Amino acid sequence: MLAMDQLHLETATRSYFRLLEALRHSVIATDPAGVITYWSDAAELLYGWSAEEVLGKQIIEVIATDISKVEAVSIMQSLSNGQVWSSTFAVRIRSGESLQAAVTDVPLLDENHSVVGIVGISAPLDEPSDVNATLLEFVAACNAVWPQRVRLTIRKNASSRVGSSPSHVLQLLSLLLARFIDRLESGSTVDLIMDSPAGSPFVDFHLVSTLDRGVYISITETNPQGGFGILRDGLHASAPTDYAATLVKMVNGMMMFGSSNARPAVHLLLRAPTA
Repeated sequence: MLAMDQLHLETATRSYFRLLEALRHSVIATDPAGVITYWSDAAELLYGWSAEEVLGKQIIEVIATDISKVEAVSIMQSLSNGQVWSSTFAVRIRSGESLQAAVTDVPLLDENHSVVGIVGISAPLDEPSDVNATLLEFVAACNAVWPQRVRLTIRKNASSRVGSSPSHVLQLLSLLLARFIDRLESGSTVDLIMDSPAGSPFVDFHLVSTLDRGVYISITETNPQGGFGILRDGLHASAPTDYAATLVKMVNGMMMFGSSNARPAVHLLLRAPTA
């Protein structure tokens, strides 16, 4: 496997990769043209190809999917614009078998907001599960990278289930936390809070209905001073309602950036399927 320090990545980006690997999710990085530059151990286990076999090759030559050419062009255009793309689709592994995967593609931006690479995160799609258990798994992975720096508070009394795959939820949570990786690296702590949708500050902007079934998750830096991490402004949008509606496809969720208690925070609303 190509060492992360050979990619000349920021410290925060390396830590983001470490978190994803602690979650046992496949991490594949490419340049803007789709040439593979990084292939994690989890990617080797999932797809069956070793790093030595795929580095320098086009990603579409290695991982066959059921996405049409039109869809692929649309995805690449979104990524080129600095937007995150997330969905589920079938991928074919080295053996020729097909499996359903939760996939999230994240553009890496330079100081001029130009895309310098793309990180693809993938894991086998799994059945909807208990949100509390998923959050505990996430915090355990965080503690493996930043011991005792991510604190979890669950304010909903009842255990909650959503219609999303836990693998997909973990990918989205890792994106939320990416905002604060620089702070974690400097020793600050971050609060991860789960509450009812009514607790979301976006209720005031009519982006979240208090009648929605599901859970609301906020990640906020404990220390209000400090900047953002590797995604920089990748999660910002001039039209937040449209962006939230299209950012997470087929995941029963919305992800938005905002403020909570005068501190920068990022928010995820997971909608439970209606009865």
